[in-house]
Amino acid sequence: MSLIKIEIAIPEDNSGSEPSINIETGELYLFGNDLARAIRDRLIEEGLSSNGHISQTYNTAYEWEGKRYEREERTLTVKAKTEDAEKIAEVVNDMHPYVTPSITFTKIHAVSEDYYSWVKQERGRASRPDMPMP
Repeated sequence: MSLIKIEIAIPEDNSGSEPSINIETGELYLFGNDLARAIRDRLIEEGLSSNGHISQTYNTAYEWEGKRYEREERTLTVKAKTEDAEKIAEVVNDMHPYVTPSITFTKIHAVSEDYYSWVKQERGRASRPDMPMP
């Protein structure tokens, strides 16, 4: 089993230009801690991640369609199997209010043996480690 760390930028509020309601479905978008918890919990419930961490807010700046934005965001970090990356991106894109959410994937090259055992136990997805232990 190969692990990845996924970081997802979560908008703290709707102070940008993105709509707070999905025009097609009529669903209200969540923001801040509520959105981070909802995504984290869905990924865990669907067996796509063993855990998730939500950061404190921070200030971020970016350009979107030629216009500069500055807003408060937080990061949701989850660990998952490499082969689940596409499914995780689908869940995030389904729940996230941004048209193009920031979703980054980083391969984990080494983990502690205890942590790896815990992930295996919780997810039951590997019979032996295939990555080096520190």
